[in-house]
Amino acid sequence: MIDIEEYAKQAIVYVRNATSVDLDYTHETLPLLDHVLTNASNERESVQELMAETAAAYFGKVLVKAFDGTWDTDGEVANVSIPPGITVTPLAMAWAAITKSDSGPNHAYSLEIASGYKAAAKELLAAMAPQTEEVYYSLGGRFDALFHLCSVLRNEIKEKAESKEPPQAT
Repeated sequence: MIDIEEYAKQAIVYVRNATSVDLDYTHETLPLLDHVLTNASNERESVQELMAETAAAYFGKVLVKAFDGTWDTDGEVANVSIPPGITVTPLAMAWAAITKSDSGPNHAYSLEIASGYKAAAKELLAAMAPQTEEVYYSLGGRFDALFHLCSVLRNEIKEKAESKEPPQAT
């Protein structure tokens, strides 16, 4: 298992060296990381692996911060759990950003939705505007999709909870 803190710091160094800008663990900085990952697509596989691992650590930390998520490092690959029932595999998403593909040995899965929310998630994702390949595979694009998905699912949960509240006594 990778050292998430050290790898995230290394992603910051890579981006600083390429752009002279420091990342700050906010989603606004993801396009800078995406720029570096796009350039990594021309590198040797060993360099791509390191770039994917460092980008995954940074991206995961952004997700944890933005969505009040938690790391799950018990498995073979670290995942981020985001309420209400979304599990993200940052490494798979970082590989996709480099390779512009969702398939291959490093793409076990990148997004899992709790069974109670799959229909709503599928409907939302299908209704989203088509994206260019660059945006679709970018970590910034994935963040935006997760933001919309979380918003819709959280609103659905709130609406269900409010509809089950007993009437107020007068």
